[in-house]
Amino acid sequence: MTSSSTEDFVSALKQAPKAPPPSQAVAIVGSYMQLLAQGAIKGTHVLDTASLPHPKLDIFHAATLLMSLSRDAAEKATLHTAARSLAYFQPDLGAPHATLDETRSDDTSWDSVVKSEMQSIDAVLPPVAAR
Repeated sequence: MTSSSTEDFVSALKQAPKAPPPSQAVAIVGSYMQLLAQGAIKGTHVLDTASLPHPKLDIFHAATLLMSLSRDAAEKATLHTAARSLAYFQPDLGAPHATLDETRSDDTSWDSVVKSEMQSIDAVLPPVAAR
């Protein structure tokens, strides 16, 4: 796998968001949160983006829209965490999942890929007030 798909996502993050209508954003984020609630992310694995219920960028934009509309600090924090968790979903994985200590075909560790993408996500996410 090349890093171009990951770079495409990071590049798209920096562009103007294409947020869906709020009702659609609720549905998109809701289906993603169900996946997370089922234990999709264990913090030690990377999953293929094919396992996401919607395109990764659509989920990101929906989550950021809902963050901007929410007045509840706990809800904003949950959406913030969910958006950051998208870094654990990578394209063209070639398997249902890989561990963070495994490497891609270009010898980059998945841990490095996830951390780098998480930093890119953090750079564009609105800040969340400390609780």
